[in-house]
Amino acid sequence: MAWLPRKLVHISGAAFAFIGLYDRALSLGIALAGIIAFFILEAARRRIDLPFLSALYRDSEKKSIASEPLLYLLCIATLLAVSLAFDPPACLAAIVVLTIGDGIAGIAGRAVGRHRLPNSQKTWEGSLSGFIAASAIGFLFAGPLAIAGAAAGMAAEAYSGRLENLSVAAISFLAMAILSALI
Repeated sequence: MAWLPRKLVHISGAAFAFIGLYDRALSLGIALAGIIAFFILEAARRRIDLPFLSALYRDSEKKSIASEPLLYLLCIATLLAVSLAFDPPACLAAIVVLTIGDGIAGIAGRAVGRHRLPNSQKTWEGSLSGFIAASAIGFLFAGPLAIAGAAAGMAAEAYSGRLENLSVAAISFLAMAILSALI
């Protein structure tokens, strides 16, 4: 269960969406501060032992820069920046899909996943759990559009490789933005 702290931190990123409901610029500022803190911690961990961080890093990230957490923060910051000018509900709901949907999918997939998706290492149980969680919470931000965003995001999560955070965020947002423009 060494992966659980990382997934819980992943899910906690939904706070950016909730803060964004009240002040998107503030939420963006906090995300940018998080990116700066990331670089400071990355530099520090090469010089001193930071045991509290070791639970959050994958083995492959311990010897090089942790690109996935950085990409995660950059996706959140980008969605918040876009929300200042375009489709705030879709942007905030995409953050929910990235943070909660992806996080819950990972936890459920490892805990109860037994049936693999075709051509994927992910499971039906994980993807369905992520979809339900992202749809339910995303609904608070984008209404029924969140269902489409959650479906698109969880499909991206199931079939994307190394750049999973980017594909989940982008595809979820694009699905909602396109549907929003058509409706």
